[in-house]
Amino acid sequence: MFNIKQFDEQNINHEANCLWKPQYQSFIGKYLLQDLENIDTTIANLIQINPSKASELNNFVGSKVVVNKYNNLVNWQDSFTAMVDFTQARTPTTLDQILLLEHEPVFTQGINGSPEHVLNNRFNIPVLQADRGGQVTYHGPRQQIIYLLIDFERKKHEFAAFDVKFYARNIVTAMENAVVNVLTHLGMSNVHAKPDAPGIYVNEKKISSLGLKVTRHGTYHGIAINLDMDLEPFHSINPCGYAGLEMCNVTDYVDVQALVKHGLISLDQVATITHEDLFNILQTVISEYFVSYIVNCFAYTKVYDGNNL
Repeated sequence: MFNIKQFDEQNINHEANCLWKPQYQSFIGKYLLQDLENIDTTIANLIQINPSKASELNNFVGSKVVVNKYNNLVNWQDSFTAMVDFTQARTPTTLDQILLLEHEPVFTQGINGSPEHVLNNRFNIPVLQADRGGQVTYHGPRQQIIYLLIDFERKKHEFAAFDVKFYARNIVTAMENAVVNVLTHLGMSNVHAKPDAPGIYVNEKKISSLGLKVTRHGTYHGIAINLDMDLEPFHSINPCGYAGLEMCNVTDYVDVQALVKHGLISLDQVATITHEDLFNILQTVISEYFVSYIVNCFAYTKVYDGNNL
């Protein structure tokens, strides 16, 4: 059974080997500072506003976050139940978490979901109800899921001390920006968000879907990025309520030569790298950039690796 362990500020292990360390830091470091320019909620901006107060951020529980990566496919209903339970059981000293995982095949309906958008179900995939916004979507293997469990009110209060506004839309925009940025840095063209149709698109094809639930206890749900998944189940639905919307994968656009160009592999590796290797590298790079963007965007000063705690 899937569960999310609560980490409390009082019982967290602060040893250096418990900190989250991205494997592709050199790639991330090329772009991150520039990508975060003009974002109000970054540590750099808070330091400019009030250096002495910003120096105290390390002491705030809201400035610490745990990254948890799950290697096995996760049942969606189990993860949904666990996120709700985690959020409702939060205390003032519970650390925020970012979850990285893949789901077993499932269709999920948002709170505005209409049954007619499930056209057929020839794959006999479960159709389950979520409490996020939006319509129906599909989750399955080789799609990167990233869930954000953030104490929204705590973060809002933290930023208010610097006279910086913080809204739920900030989180949605940050998720969109993170995906657009990293895919663009990997050489993909015309990657963009749409203000009237949440998600990330490549030209007119959709590559990433998102949905967030915000409660007084915290946020949950997050974003799904199509890496190298079987897209056929999307033909059984109107994805996100849009008839005829085409979906796509990152591997439709990024190949081994792109990895060489960006220094993610060497020329010597080209001859032996497999498609599975390509998928694993892209999954790691994209998820690590996303996490790095989010933690810097929202002024987290300590990032822990949940697998080492």
